[in-house]
Amino acid sequence: MYTLTRLIQSLISSGHSKAAQESVSADSEGPKELTSIRLKPSTRAYLQAQSDHLGISLSQSINMIIDGVVELETSPVKNSFDTIYDRIMMLFDSHGIMPLDRRRMLSKYGVTTAILKSRDDFLDLVTPEMISDLSDWFCVRQKWLNGVSTEICETRNIIWYKNAEGMALTMLEQALLNKGLKVYVIKRHGIDMHRAEEIDDNINNLDMGFIFETNRTVAGVTFRRFEICEFQRWNYVRCREHLKLIFKFLDQYNEKFRHSGTSISFDGISLDDEVLEPLCNGKLLPAQLRDKFYHHQIWYPEDYTADVNHQYLSMDFERYLDGLKKGPGKYFTRKTTKYNSTEWEVKLYGSVEETLTYYSLSEALLDQAQRYSKTNQNTLNSDS
Repeated sequence: MYTLTRLIQSLISSGHSKAAQESVSADSEGPKELTSIRLKPSTRAYLQAQSDHLGISLSQSINMIIDGVVELETSPVKNSFDTIYDRIMMLFDSHGIMPLDRRRMLSKYGVTTAILKSRDDFLDLVTPEMISDLSDWFCVRQKWLNGVSTEICETRNIIWYKNAEGMALTMLEQALLNKGLKVYVIKRHGIDMHRAEEIDDNINNLDMGFIFETNRTVAGVTFRRFEICEFQRWNYVRCREHLKLIFKFLDQYNEKFRHSGTSISFDGISLDDEVLEPLCNGKLLPAQLRDKFYHHQIWYPEDYTADVNHQYLSMDFERYLDGLKKGPGKYFTRKTTKYNSTEWEVKLYGSVEETLTYYSLSEALLDQAQRYSKTNQNTLNSDS
């Protein structure tokens, strides 16, 4: 939650650069506009109570608030440090992480419960390494944590347009590494999808994208981590084709692995413009919205896959699933080599135990699918 002064500061900050450029002084010869403030009854009652408590008039109370916010905004160094503290605390708040768990997560940086309560003491312990860790844990930009950007999240780290198979592999990787994955398929509310296919104009513009939700554990503290994928236009036929391929893959995977330890569940969620636009632009934390997702309209991506069956079968989607499901039991592990590259290790369980190493998850899955096909074909030949 923002304090009253922080809310007012956010409004003033948008005009700060203009005021600084014009260098208007208190004694300037320019025209003086008479100032009056019209307050909502509830706001007036709140400020009046504050004024009575301080023993000052209502107008003095308002002046103190405005003067304090202007001072914050025109003192960039102090304001920048305050922003860092507020944004870090906002991350923990929005992810529902309690103070004692925050201490556990940040203990390696010397953070204690008492230090968490002190803005200045906490800021003394902030290092580039802490900022990097927080950025990775919560999937937010380091520049935002450092107070130099308003863009909270990266929105193009995961690209699906012209990369449907790559998107499928990314989802498989997330599910394998995190023991499951939740995918939200997000679209603009109030736009008919069939109409958007036929009419490509501003009125029927239908943005669509994905949000991943996984469980992350740091220092024994488990929380939900959200990652925004790119958003593109359903109106454009090429985007639409790739979206439908991904929908079909999700549906196929869910059908085959629904009860496994690496399930991928998915839901279609419609969001209003005032929420969707900042989300698409990386200026809104998905964690702040998650509990509200199901208050909005639900839709079903699997209902929009009928016309991509031929294209789907010509690609590697089903072979990826075969590589996971068919043949002996398998356990997939991603490892980092001594050269800081990654490789995938596949342990096979059954009559003969074996461990195989691959350069990529794609190579591992396709090889496993091919091995099963060969084994199956050899069995058929021997039976005949």
